[in-house]
Order: sequence, then structure tokens, then C-alpha cells
Amino acid sequence: MRGWSVVLFACVYWLSTWLMLSAEEASVELLRQEEASLRAAADFAQRSVVRIETFGGREIVDDAAVAAGPSSGTVVAEDGWIITSLFQFRGEPAAITVILPNGTRKAAKLVARDYARALALLKIEVDEKLIPAKPSPGEGWQIGQWTIALGKTFDLSVASRSIGILSATDRIFGRAIQTDCKVSPHNYGGPLVDIEGRVMGILAPIDPGIATEGEVQQWYDSGIGFAIPLADILQRLPKLMQGQDIHLGKAGIRPKVNDDFRGPVILAGVAPGTPAAKAGLQAGDQVVKIGDTEIRWPNHMRHALGTIDAGEAVAMTIARDGQLREVECRLVDVLPVYRRPFLGVLVDRDYPGPGVKLEEVYPGSPAAAAGLQVGQVLQRIQGELLESPVDLDRRLAFADYREPLACSLANRDAADAEPNERMVRLSPWPDELQTQRRATAATLETAPDDGAEAIATGMVPLVMGDIPNQIFAFVPPTYRKTQPHGLLVVMPEPGKVERKAWVDRWEVFCREHRYLLAVIGSADPTAWQREELEVVKRTIQQLKTTYAVDSRRTVLAGLGAGGAPAMVFALQNRSLFRGLWLAEGNIPRGLGLPQAEPLESPAFLLLGSQPAYPRFAEAAGELGYRVQRLEGKIEVADGNFTAEQQQAAEQFLSSLEWF
Repeated sequence: MRGWSVVLFACVYWLSTWLMLSAEEASVELLRQEEASLRAAADFAQRSVVRIETFGGREIVDDAAVAAGPSSGTVVAEDGWIITSLFQFRGEPAAITVILPNGTRKAAKLVARDYARALALLKIEVDEKLIPAKPSPGEGWQIGQWTIALGKTFDLSVASRSIGILSATDRIFGRAIQTDCKVSPHNYGGPLVDIEGRVMGILAPIDPGIATEGEVQQWYDSGIGFAIPLADILQRLPKLMQGQDIHLGKAGIRPKVNDDFRGPVILAGVAPGTPAAKAGLQAGDQVVKIGDTEIRWPNHMRHALGTIDAGEAVAMTIARDGQLREVECRLVDVLPVYRRPFLGVLVDRDYPGPGVKLEEVYPGSPAAAAGLQVGQVLQRIQGELLESPVDLDRRLAFADYREPLACSLANRDAADAEPNERMVRLSPWPDELQTQRRATAATLETAPDDGAEAIATGMVPLVMGDIPNQIFAFVPPTYRKTQPHGLLVVMPEPGKVERKAWVDRWEVFCREHRYLLAVIGSADPTAWQREELEVVKRTIQQLKTTYAVDSRRTVLAGLGAGGAPAMVFALQNRSLFRGLWLAEGNIPRGLGLPQAEPLESPAFLLLGSQPAYPRFAEAAGELGYRVQRLEGKIEVADGNFTAEQQQAAEQFLSSLEWF
């Protein structure tokens, strides 16, 4: 019996060993087959990949160096049509050369650009037919499938290869797919291919929504790369072949709620002269459908419009007064320059409404010219009832200063009297307003105890347990929950922040003008880091949760080395700020300053003598922004400004409250 047990054990042992070896061999064989498939796919696709070299042109564009060295391209038609990325052409090169897989060099012509997808179309004359890329059918794509990124910058005979997966589709509002292949300037313009060597898309440094062009190129080696689906490119190829550039279409729509995932989408208004205005859309309309896409959130709207090019028309379904209406909106590449309208009044912050009570009228303003007077209550604009100063702000933001504005006013002591109707011709906002709200005795006193839960005032440390930054706020002792305060958020020079110096400098202003002050110290005493921009957002969120903050008077200040990150953050979050103040702060290289838009056009105050300030001020002014400058030497450490500089900053902050 014992002998049989030994025999049985030996049999089981050898059988399990054999099975393990067989499984290991099978696994190795599977890896060999997988490797062979990937190699075969790359070999098949690389026949359509070419090298692109540029010569001459500008070496610096927007204060940023233009990349030197070759890039890649992908053949899309056998008679010499090649698609590539815009990366190589920012410097307007004097000559373009395409090197074919067989080593033949051909002069190329830049025929057209697709700015919406960061692509360019080249044409060369060919001696024999080229091999165009074979498209991969998008309906068969699955998240997690193999992808290969190819480039031809190193070796003409063998394309460089980076292996990864398809990590997302429908990115950049429907214009791109995403891969974790390593994507860099070396393979921009090259193809992203599937396991069968078919081209899924063309690799491009398409902007995912950040503020500066230089940041786009820093996404490579980050685990995120984008490719424009080849099917979308081929659909637009006939237009590009005719030499017509393609731009992203714009409608000029502004939702009332600034949250991509909160619905329904009710319009705060439409900017004057935009496609939306021409289509008849107006404040209060609910966007129900765009094309075939149901619109429940603003994010749905951005996706629905994200693939529509300028010049194309899109059908929209809107709800107005309980009825559905169909309109057609033809998008454009550039919206009319928007300039914030100026009425020229201050309103009583404490007036309960409805309507807004006029507290001051600016001399020589449109309001003064129309005869508006202190003490009157502005009840309606264009026949629409005003509920509060926030309502007035939104309605004026979308008003056309070139058209008369119907205003209905009443005297506060004669509320039942017939309203006084006035037509007001608005003007663009002046760059400077030389006035401040008169401080009242009440604002200089300590706020009374209203019996509610006490809120911290004075110098208040802001503690966020997971971050090393030293942050504090100054809340004037006159603060009351019922009186929204402005908010000045400061990103100072790196290094230790002298809290007392900041409070001593700003306490009186904060008390008189109802402002909160928040100063954020950098974690590194020598430099600000990119990731610290999240600290700025969290600081603002924490203050807004605890205190009543006036969104019309929320300002970000960047001093010295804090200027560049402040500028980037403000432009990434334009709806958060009505003002951006730089004191000897650098303008980031390659800054992508968009056109001003209603409720998203912060005013700029530039203090100091930075060489980039004059050119930036001119460019920002042309785009519709209000820019104020004051030259002179500045000591930015701990906000130690001269009396003139301090006054300029205070005037700037107080001007934001005017309508």
C-alpha cells in the first residue's frame, strides 16, 4: 500500500510540474505572439510616416523659443498630401522639407491649418504614388486596447515606437482621443495605430484647456497624449486641400450658472453681435438640445459645440416662456470684441430690493448724462425687473453699449409714483476711475453682536492640514454676514510672509471698503510651484464657505515671482476674478490670452517697469480688457509700496464696484 502511495505522489508531482512548465511555455509563447503583432502593426503603419524638417523663420514667438529639429507627418493621400501638427509652424519657417521613407527629399508647401485640432496640411510633388494611412474604424475601439505611437525623427527606415493603451475617447470636448503612450515633439504629426497597424489618429499637442502654450509641450512623458481621430481629419480634408484654414466655432453663449455639471442650462445672456445674439437667443432661455445632443449640463453644451467648426450652422432647441423654439446658429471663428459696458453708478449695498438704490453717480458718466440721481431706485432695464445688484451686474454685462438702454427709475420716497423712464447711452469702461466709495461712520466701528454664532475676525490663520503653505486672512472687525465683502487674494514673493506688515498696510482700506485680505505664502521659500495653484483655489473656497464674498470685487494679486502663477491661475479661472493685479510680476511666456467675454473679463492693474507690460497692455486692450498701468520702481517684499502705488492699488480695487 505504501508503495502505491509513493507511485501516486510521484505521478502527481511530475504531472503538476509538466503542467506548470506547459503554462509557462504557453505564457512565453503568448508574449512572443503579442510582441510580433505589435512589431508587425508598426512595420505596416510606418510606410505612411515621413520626417518633416523646417528651416528659417522666427526663432522666438510670443517670447517663447520655437522648437528646432525635425518632427513627423502622416501621408493621407497617395498624390502627396501629408497631415502633421502645427507644432513646427509657429515660427513661420521659410522652407519645409519632407523626407520620404526611401530617403527622397521633397520641398513641401504649407497649404492650410486646422487651428481647432492643432494640425497642418502639407503638399509635395511625387514621382510615384505614396502609401496613405489606413484608417482604423472608430466603432470598434475599446478602452484599454493596444496603441502604438510612431515618429520618424530619429531613423528614416524604422519609426520610433511607444507602446500604450487607448485610455479615453471623446476628449478635449470631442476633438481627441487619449493614450498613455509617450507623446512628445518627436512624434507630433505621426500616427497612433491599433494592433493591426491601422491609424486611429494623428498625434498633436492640442490644448486641453490650460493657459499657456508652453504648458502643452510639457504634457509629454506625463502619461497623457492626445491624437485627433483620422476619420475627423479625412472628413475635413477636402476643405483643407482648397487652402481653407479651419477654426473652432464660437457661438457667444454664457450660462447663468458657472458649473459644468449643474443644470438646466439657463442663459445669463448672449454677447452683443455674436452668432447667438443674431439667432435670437436671449437671457433666460433654456438650451434643451444642440443638434441631436440633449443638453442637461453646460458640459453637454461644450461637447455638442466642441466639434463644430467656424462657418458651420447648428440647430438649437430652446425653451422660452414654457414653449420650445427651434433656431439655427452659424458659428464664427472670432467673436466681436467685447468691452464691458459702463453705466457710472454705485449702489447701496444694504438696500433690500427689489431694484437697486443709487448711492453715487460718477461725474460725466452715461448715468450722469441721462440725469440719473442719487437716491433714485433703478427698477427695470429694458422692461425687465431688477431684483438685486447681482441682477444688475448680469444684465449690464450683456448689454450693447452701442445701443440705448431703457431704464425705469423711481424716487425711494415716492415708490407708488409713476416710474421715471430714461434712455441711457452706455460707454465702454474707462481704464481708470478716480473715485472711491465714501466711508461711513458705521464701517469704521466694530460690527454689533447680532446674537448669531461668532465668526472669526481680525488676523485669521487658514489651516489646511495636508499642505505646508502658510496662509492667513484679515477679516475686518466690522464684518457682518449680511454685508458681502470684496476679497483680495495675494501671492507674494517667495519667502517668509510678515503678517503684521500686510495688516498694517491694508487694515483701514479693508474696514472702509468691506474687503477681506488673504495672503498665501509659497511652500518653497525660493520659488512658487505649479501644484500650488490648487492651494489658491482651496483658499478661495474656504473663505467663500465661511464668509459672504462679493464676486464683483474678487481680485488676485501676484507680486514679483508670484506674478506668473497668479496670471496663469486667473486666466484658467476667469469667472472667479474681476481683477488681476501684478506688481513687478512676470508675464508668462506663450500666454494664451483669450478675448474678453461677459462676466469673464477681469480688469488688469500693472504696477512696475517690467519690459513686457507695455506690449501686454496693448494686446489686452485690443482683446477688450481694461488695463491700468503705473510705472516706477517697486519694493514688493511684504507689500511695501509707495504712497502713490498703494493709492493706485486701492483705487483699482474700489473701482470694481462701479456699474
